[in-house]
Amino acid sequence: MKIWNTEDLLDHEQFAYWREVLCEAFVTLRPERPREQSTGGFPSRVTACPLSTINVTTVQSKAHHVIRGNTEIRKSPQEVYFVNLQLTGRCRYETEGRETIIGPNEFAVVDSTRPYFLDAVQRDSVGDRSHPKLAHAVEYGIAGRVARDRLRERVGGQVRMCQIGRAAEEFW
Repeated sequence: MKIWNTEDLLDHEQFAYWREVLCEAFVTLRPERPREQSTGGFPSRVTACPLSTINVTTVQSKAHHVIRGNTEIRKSPQEVYFVNLQLTGRCRYETEGRETIIGPNEFAVVDSTRPYFLDAVQRDSVGDRSHPKLAHAVEYGIAGRVARDRLRERVGGQVRMCQIGRAAEEFW
């Protein structure tokens, strides 16, 4: 298991490190802070645990945007799907002309070979009290990284973004 944590860094170093963390834990991405949070600390954490052929990660962070555009895809052309299960808070996804917002117990499937925008929205309620600095974190949860051919094999064909936003109970 690997853990990345920004809390031990100085406030002004945290978001720069967070950018590096997301690229290492997932694929080349372009994380950005919302304008209203452009300064100050960014206490966040990613825990990654390989499980057979899937890499399962748990993400806790403050609100931010994640962009995977054509430039990022060219830098890191890995062909994987991310199955993102929202644990708490909300997350807005845009890809292939579609947009959805998912909440707790809902998931989105994101194709790393296509551009997408992810908006991890700050939650309103107080979070996990065992991590006071992450009390208002977005825990957009568990992201499973699955090779595209493996997922296609399991579901019998092409995976499209039509699964985005459906409740986990309905899909399984």
